[in-house]
This record gives sequence, C-alpha cells and structure tokens, in this order.
Amino acid sequence: ERGKPREPHDPKRKFVGTITKWDDDSGFGFISSWEAYKVYGKDVFVHKAQIGTVGGSSSMYAKRRRSEIRNGDTVSYTVDLAENPGKPRAYNVEKCATPPEGPVSGEAELAKRRRLEAGLS
Repeated sequence: ERGKPREPHDPKRKFVGTITKWDDDSGFGFISSWEAYKVYGKDVFVHKAQIGTVGGSSSMYAKRRRSEIRNGDTVSYTVDLAENPGKPRAYNVEKCATPPEGPVSGEAELAKRRRLEAGLS
C-alpha cells in the first residue's frame, strides 16, 4: 500500500539523501532517498531547525537562522515518526560533502525509484 512502511522503522538508522523542494524563506523542504522510500513510502520532511543539531532538540537560534542547505545538497539524517505518525520527519540532519556513490540529484533518485517500482533495474 502506498505510504505504508515496507521495511521496519528504526529511529537510529542513518539515511543519506538529496534535498528537494527546499524553500529557504519558509525553512523547510524534503529529502529524497531510495533507502528511506523503501521504509516510509514517501520523501522525508525536513525543517531548518533540525539541520546541524544533534539529538532532535532544536534551539530558538536554530529556528531563526537561515540554513546553508540548498536543493541538490546531500545530507545524512535519522527519521522520527513520533511527532506526526505516518509522516516521516528528518532529525540529526548533517550536510555531506558528496554521497558515497558520487553526486546524485533528486531527479536521479526519482528516476531510480520509478525504474525499481516498475520492475526494471
């Protein structure tokens, strides 16, 4: 079923993904990752307060500051479902230099996801 977890949720699991649909004025966007999609069935929401903070606790400063994150950036993160069940939210977000397999855009992640869902590899 669409949107239902396909693999078990593990709040300690680290994912690597690509920032997509980032709105710097609003301070939020989404992270596209095939590995996370296999668990949550959708892209993961990210708020600027979770970027560069550890442990899921955000300070007022983190909520007010502008983020250094941009569309296409590669980040590592954990996912929490407690705040809004069924809607994965990124925590412990850290910008990566490049993904382990080299640069990947959000469009490339989406194309890969579509190929795998269609049974093509």
